[in-house]
Amino acid sequence: MTSPRTTLPTVLIAGLLAGSLGSGTAHAQLPTPLTHVQELEPVGGKTLFLKQFSCQAPGKPEALGRLYLIRVNDRTIKAARIEYNDEGKYVLETGKSAPAVSGYYDRYVVKQQPFTPFTMNAVLGLWRMFGLKFTLDKVTYQCKMT
Repeated sequence: MTSPRTTLPTVLIAGLLAGSLGSGTAHAQLPTPLTHVQELEPVGGKTLFLKQFSCQAPGKPEALGRLYLIRVNDRTIKAARIEYNDEGKYVLETGKSAPAVSGYYDRYVVKQQPFTPFTMNAVLGLWRMFGLKFTLDKVTYQCKMT
């Protein structure tokens, strides 16, 4: 099913990611959404921090995703919106059921628990050290952050 290398990227894709992944602050209109959207909290008029990723595996369509984070207070942020394409949905749905990931998904996406930018950057830094890749269903995805 999944290997230990699935844990970090799936957490990112699931909302702690999904992924620095290319960062921007926006007050304007959201970019065109991907096919699937999870609106966790209304984002209208709030400062958004955008994280984007794309992951490719041999013989698989490209998995695309965006994570919109909002500031909770001076020290914490939380996931507000997740967008992904069909392959991103497959990766998210398959990966979030792994025992090593399900607790994080439940805590940070379902229950909307805030986290610090330091924590997110530490997780992303570790994933970069391991080559921005993960294995899911015996296929290795190589990811790019933009």
